[in-house]
Amino acid sequence: MSEASADKLQQLNARRRRAVELRLAGKTLPQIQAEVGLSPPTVIGAYRAFLSRGWDGIALRSRGRAVGTGRTLSADEESALQRTLLTDLPESCGLAASLWTNELVQTLIGQRHGVQMHARALTRCLQRTGLDFMPLAEVAALQAAVGDWRQLELPQITRQAQRQHATLVWCGQATLTACGERRRLLVAQTLRGSLAWMPLAQPYALASYRDFLVRLTRTWPGTLHLLLHGLTAEPLSRLSQNLPLPAGWALHPCPAALRPLPSPSTTAQRSPPPPAAGPRSAPTTSPSSLTPRFSGKGPQPMKLTHLQRLEAESIHIMRE
Repeated sequence: MSEASADKLQQLNARRRRAVELRLAGKTLPQIQAEVGLSPPTVIGAYRAFLSRGWDGIALRSRGRAVGTGRTLSADEESALQRTLLTDLPESCGLAASLWTNELVQTLIGQRHGVQMHARALTRCLQRTGLDFMPLAEVAALQAAVGDWRQLELPQITRQAQRQHATLVWCGQATLTACGERRRLLVAQTLRGSLAWMPLAQPYALASYRDFLVRLTRTWPGTLHLLLHGLTAEPLSRLSQNLPLPAGWALHPCPAALRPLPSPSTTAQRSPPPPAAGPRSAPTTSPSSLTPRFSGKGPQPMKLTHLQRLEAESIHIMRE
């Protein structure tokens, strides 16, 4: 429970106690309601709780678990895990020399703490770490150049991948802020949301990309077509020549950089307050007002989760 909720509960319990005191003093329900602002059923309920359990029975208890409790890992354990995932390679933790993935993180947690973190809890943990990225369609909507590339070039790349039964993987550098420090990563994300990453010591160095691709072949051994951001055509060509990729693999330059989504705690802190209600002004005509809007009478737009948006985007691209 947050501090604000705890304060409200404390104030409510004080009013319930005062209502019981007034009831014992012979005040009527309307009189008590006028003084403490509680409804008659609430006053009666508090009075009955007093009769059955005494003064200690009047106070209501907080519902649910306290924030940060009931997790698989404690706050200190999760902070240590975050530092490991953003600064260390898997082999330094006694794991395979590949990229970090959800499955590998679950293995690490089991080895360190002897517990099994379920997939949903792990997803929330990685989101708090910052390992949650915008879908390609959302990045394209924010940048005109990326939008043009997605409309004109990506469909051709997708058809080529379909012919070779390959999976499209979006790759590039990303910068996260975790544990009070900025961290650079090389990240691979499929259009359906599967994620793999490694900490990056030398940004935009060809050797870093070479190491990343070697590890990617061990992490996802299937046929992949990579949408690689961060390298221009010349270094990308040199990388392809110097690195023997598995059969069927292909590298494609991509103008879209991976952009982390705000972590849940950051989103809650930065959410602006709702605008205050004021007098309604006369409607004005603007370009945005000419676009269709959903009304209460017609079908409403679907609210999709982040992974559902990724899957819908992937299906859309495969149909183009």
